[in-house]
Amino acid sequence: MLKRSFYLSFAFLIGLWILILTNFVILDSSDYEEFEKMMEPVVRIHSDSTFYTKKAQQRRKGVQKDIWYSEGKARYHFQLKSEHSELDLAQRKQKVDVIEHFQPVFCTIEEGEDIRHFFARNGAYEFPEHRLWADEVEMTFHKSFEQDIPYFRGDAEKVSFTMDQVKLSFKAEHLRARIDLERMPH
Repeated sequence: MLKRSFYLSFAFLIGLWILILTNFVILDSSDYEEFEKMMEPVVRIHSDSTFYTKKAQQRRKGVQKDIWYSEGKARYHFQLKSEHSELDLAQRKQKVDVIEHFQPVFCTIEEGEDIRHFFARNGAYEFPEHRLWADEVEMTFHKSFEQDIPYFRGDAEKVSFTMDQVKLSFKAEHLRARIDLERMPH
């Protein structure tokens, strides 16, 4: 009798175990569909860039940007001109990144009496970083707008300018330059 009770209890537990597995542990296609439906908003956030990032693009011709910056009490002018530009805006949460690509780009920087001209086949201006970079750049520096002959001529593979609250920073890679010391400001 004890043996019979043991076998009946064992059979009952195996049946209960099978019932639990088939109804609660083993997933069927409806469980997968329900899970996918539940995860759809999360998947959209991580895979669909329009949900997370808003983008806009604008193409323009005959572009001119005038940027004024201060160094101490002095105010300086930074001018960009281009035949064609492509303006890209991307919003991520509360931040908006703006990059304007120029083809070609002509840049004039006024620093007191010193005038600097830069020409490149392409370049880009990044806002809010206030950074301009260009490739294959030709440059000339003059004492003033009236001076035809520059005191500095050069070219560089890459050039970047960064403006912050304090000053304008300039970097050039693989710079080759010719300087006329007689015309150079003192």
